[in-house]
Amino acid sequence: MIKHSEIKTYEYCGVNVTVVIDFDKGQITLAEKKMGYGFVKKNWVFAERELPYMNGWRTILEAMKYAIDEAEKELKGYREAKRKENSMACVGGCRR
Repeated sequence: MIKHSEIKTYEYCGVNVTVVIDFDKGQITLAEKKMGYGFVKKNWVFAERELPYMNGWRTILEAMKYAIDEAEKELKGYREAKRKENSMACVGGCRR
């Protein structure tokens, strides 16, 4: 099972949040898709905004939390599958 990184987009209440899950490093990055293939790190700006604009961020923050939670599930699932794969490979052949 080889899975180095994956770019995924999660939708929450009409807000799309793109994340990069780095399975090797165990990291999650909030990102924006680039034209073609790849991503750039998301640069969120919360400073010097009017109240209606800032209130809109509440849904965005909830969407970010949802995306991070979902990406975390994938990362943990991958780690568990990798652990099981490694333990099965060691049956009868690993030295401890």
